[in-house]
Amino acid sequence: MKTSIYRLPLFALLFCVVILNLKADPIQDLKKSLSGNDPSVRASVVQHFVISLGTVNGQSLMAPAIPVLVEALSDPDANVRQIAISGLRGIAALTSRMVYPSITNAPDLTADPSTQQALLKATSDSDPTVRELALEAYGITYKMTPDLEQKTIDAFNSYEPKHGQEDYRFALLGTLVNDRSPSPVATKFIVQKIDDPKFGTPALQSLASLKEPPPDALPKLLSEAGQHNISEDRKSALKMAAKAYGPDAQAQVGQALANPR
Repeated sequence: MKTSIYRLPLFALLFCVVILNLKADPIQDLKKSLSGNDPSVRASVVQHFVISLGTVNGQSLMAPAIPVLVEALSDPDANVRQIAISGLRGIAALTSRMVYPSITNAPDLTADPSTQQALLKATSDSDPTVRELALEAYGITYKMTPDLEQKTIDAFNSYEPKHGQEDYRFALLGTLVNDRSPSPVATKFIVQKIDDPKFGTPALQSLASLKEPPPDALPKLLSEAGQHNISEDRKSALKMAAKAYGPDAQAQVGQALANPR
């Protein structure tokens, strides 16, 4: 039976605390630990290390950690791969030049071409969680290809929420628009989600970020804005999306919100 990353054995957690906090070179210790035979220890060490990246001192470890986490994506244990890709996703979210064009003095996941290849390979991992996180990490860092967009849509549609687990569908939806120029297929998928009770608001927010919002979505915005009992979050998202279409659309949506049918 596999050991959940949320229920790791106490001895393993104590072991990773000792080797990562008392040794002088946590990167070398991480590499050494990943060569061990016990998957629970490998998972514990990577988990603790990924958590440490979020600390002030951990910021300096991000760049040297990238190749080690990339190597961990090839670990035979799915738990280790899950934690490694979550770490890479976290680094990508904080340092993406595509999301934050003006960022400086931060690790660059695009600096080594092998990182892109590793993330690309991880989008076809046998473990669905690894695939979903890899799609998100890739989409934050690189422009999505039509094939990867379709993988993202397929992952969204086949996702089965688990108790206590983050619903990755919200992130997958955002992944489609990180570079603000999705393909027509991805754009159509986003527009279809506007009517979804759960994903309608994030779909509108995604629509608002596009460089060229699709004309066929504007009637949907007006129809939605004219309904009664719209939540404040949805009203805000409708206004954001309308802004992408220009002043006339903003005025029409504003009027529809003020005078529901």
